[in-house]
Amino acid sequence: MKLLIEALDVLLFRDGRPFNAGEDHVALSQFPPPPSVIQGMIRTTYLVQHPDQFDDYISLKKCGAWDDIGDPGAETLPDGKWIKGPFLAREGNGDCELFYPIPADVRRASSYALARPADEKMVPEGFASSLPADLKPLMVTDQPAEYVQGYLDGEALARYLMGQSPEKVIAADELVKTDFRVGVGIQSDKRLAKDGMLYSAHFSRPAEGVGLAVEVEGIPLKEDGLSRLGGEARGACYRTVDWKTPEPPEGLAEKIRQYGRFSLYLLTPGLFSASNGEYGWRPDWTQAGLPTNAKLSGTALPPPVDIGGWKLARGGPKPTRSGVAAGSVYFLNCEAPLDEEAVKSLFETRWFQALPGPCSQIGMGITLIGGWDYV
Repeated sequence: MKLLIEALDVLLFRDGRPFNAGEDHVALSQFPPPPSVIQGMIRTTYLVQHPDQFDDYISLKKCGAWDDIGDPGAETLPDGKWIKGPFLAREGNGDCELFYPIPADVRRASSYALARPADEKMVPEGFASSLPADLKPLMVTDQPAEYVQGYLDGEALARYLMGQSPEKVIAADELVKTDFRVGVGIQSDKRLAKDGMLYSAHFSRPAEGVGLAVEVEGIPLKEDGLSRLGGEARGACYRTVDWKTPEPPEGLAEKIRQYGRFSLYLLTPGLFSASNGEYGWRPDWTQAGLPTNAKLSGTALPPPVDIGGWKLARGGPKPTRSGVAAGSVYFLNCEAPLDEEAVKSLFETRWFQALPGPCSQIGMGITLIGGWDYV
């Protein structure tokens, strides 16, 4: 089931950092929210639509809802059920277009350019960095280049995945505006303002027709409905919309087969378990269904994102974890041409699929595949 979630009010998706009254005075918002927020919305919507399950579920009693939406508080789903998204989308002229987070290797010099792992011949003599020994530095042009923010449309995405620089980037404020609102803490018994409790919050206001595209499998929901979404339980509605899943550009599979190089580009934030039990930036490639000779050559990673939330059923905040940001890019090299079966398997396992991780079922780490060449 493909859904489009639309805001009925401004939305607030906190960025995971603590916001304690009297200690912090600015609540920042992120948009789109992490997939865990959408999982919470879908669970809440399911319980509203199945009221006979509600009391047992929130009191942690085993009931039928556990088989449909999973253990309360757990960030996994029963086998055969999954969520993909959210993806920024805009509906208009009878179509629903997706927008994609700017890949972290896109730079802006005199025009847009792509940062790529440097061939050994390009690395200056005496170059030193804090990169792991198996990773090559990224290089772009001989001109000063800046990082870019915004989104790609479908046409720009196709160019990027084929290893070409995008010709245009959609500014974030064309799709989502930020509302700055000021509030004050109130004494509940006297209904008077509390001293030192002035604060501001950054709310997100999607432009007309802009919403969040989500795909849900195996969870029984009505085709349309109302729900609460994000901080302060703001109103939202959803309905089924047949938005188009991105397709690989023509010639991409052959390019990867011929040169044996491909990139994995994250559409949603990822949480990947490190060997020490913490969350790291490097996925477990042995579980990712990649060609056996694929090796990581480089990465383009924005600053990590803080992923937290609130446990509605169990009560209390979720632990804040550092995740890999949407738009991150991993460059992999097989150092030899691939056969057609290997390329076919790569696209079946990694195109618009989640990288292995503790929250992959709820849409963390959805990837697309691109081609790349050395600088």
